[in-house]
Amino acid sequence: MIKSRLKPKLNRARSQKNPAPEPNPNSPPKAGIHFTEAVGKTVAFITYFDDAPDWQSLEVRFTDGTLFSFGLSPQVSVRVDYMESRRGDLEILREYGIVERSK
Repeated sequence: MIKSRLKPKLNRARSQKNPAPEPNPNSPPKAGIHFTEAVGKTVAFITYFDDAPDWQSLEVRFTDGTLFSFGLSPQVSVRVDYMESRRGDLEILREYGIVERSK
């Protein structure tokens, strides 16, 4: 093995660039629903209720006497597409989208 006598050059341009800012762990994610009423509060306890099939919920209680209650209702959604597969590949002829369950 032949060793090079040249010293490796540092890429000074890269080391002088501003690094990407660190994400703030206290800021909410960009997607979803933000429950800002909980900011700065102390959680007393969290309770999961399971009285299936009638009632499932998750409660987040705070030390100031307030709480969030999340009612859980699992449901199935169906996406419908009308397609053709005569030539080996699927071709969408019509997109119906998500079919909602009638109540």
